[in-house]
Amino acid sequence: MIKIDKEQVTWKEFQNHFKDKYLTEHYYNERAKEFHELRLGTLTIYEYVKRFTSLLRYVPYMQEEKAKIQHFISSLPNFMKEKLEFDYPRTMDDVV
Repeated sequence: MIKIDKEQVTWKEFQNHFKDKYLTEHYYNERAKEFHELRLGTLTIYEYVKRFTSLLRYVPYMQEEKAKIQHFISSLPNFMKEKLEFDYPRTMDDVV
């Protein structure tokens, strides 16, 4: 049985408590590693974008839009890289 305090807990407080209790540093390191090793490979572009954005939250040091764009493009096959680099995207939305 779960005990619930009468005190109100904000969503942010709940998230922080959950992360501290259940998500270890090892978990975060593994997700960051997965992010850096992510390649389009056999994924569809939709699946790749979804996985990229999902894993991005585990790489807090990659905040600048330019860094995100460069990493995203660098993980694509050459024929896609060339097209995207030529378009000079300025935001992740431009890239997608």
